[in-house]
Amino acid sequence: MKARTSARSGYLVSLAVIVATTFPAAAPAQEYFNTVKAKLEAGGQVVGGTVTTPDVNVYCAMASAGFDFLWIEMQHSPLTYSEVATMIRACPGPAIPFIRVPDATEGDIQKAVDIGALGVIVPMVDTVEKIENAITFAMYPPLGKRSQGGGQYGALWGRNYRQQANDNIMMVAMIENPQGVEIVDEIAALEHCRRDFRGELGFEQLHRPAPGRPRLRGDHHAHQGRDAGRR
Repeated sequence: MKARTSARSGYLVSLAVIVATTFPAAAPAQEYFNTVKAKLEAGGQVVGGTVTTPDVNVYCAMASAGFDFLWIEMQHSPLTYSEVATMIRACPGPAIPFIRVPDATEGDIQKAVDIGALGVIVPMVDTVEKIENAITFAMYPPLGKRSQGGGQYGALWGRNYRQQANDNIMMVAMIENPQGVEIVDEIAALEHCRRDFRGELGFEQLHRPAPGRPRLRGDHHAHQGRDAGRR
């Protein structure tokens, strides 16, 4: 992931590339309104930018700047769901909204999908149960237990959203510690978890040695994470 900052606007823009390695390079079996999923299933790659500001003008400029998706950062920013809902409603595309939720709670994930996110990025995944629960909260029955509650998703993605949501919502697991790396194959094997990211900065911060102590090389962890990402 590359990042650049703009002193003029005071916001952070990060570039993220997802390579289509989980899906076979074949034509999609169905039409998706989540163009990120459609592109990946067709064997392509997608590029996204990260948004940490509630400025609607910034969001709309990025949504039309050629990105495939926007990573809306709610774990490490003061953004509220009300602000994010306004941003997505103002410019639901062309870039598809993905939200990194503060945590994998039922409330956080259901709010994210109710306001129109088609990608949910789950931070600090270090157990299979955590991402399994996240999938359950994001999906309607029979795949999950998402409730029918109100939201702006219908206005954004069409009146058939309820019937098509499970096929369009993408779950992304952030692998940020050795515990997550150890189970990365199990996570990658989950049917509705289509992507896993290795959080380079978080990984380094959590496992930086104390001053004066030798630095432990985590090459085996890095290779495991990269290999899982290629599948």
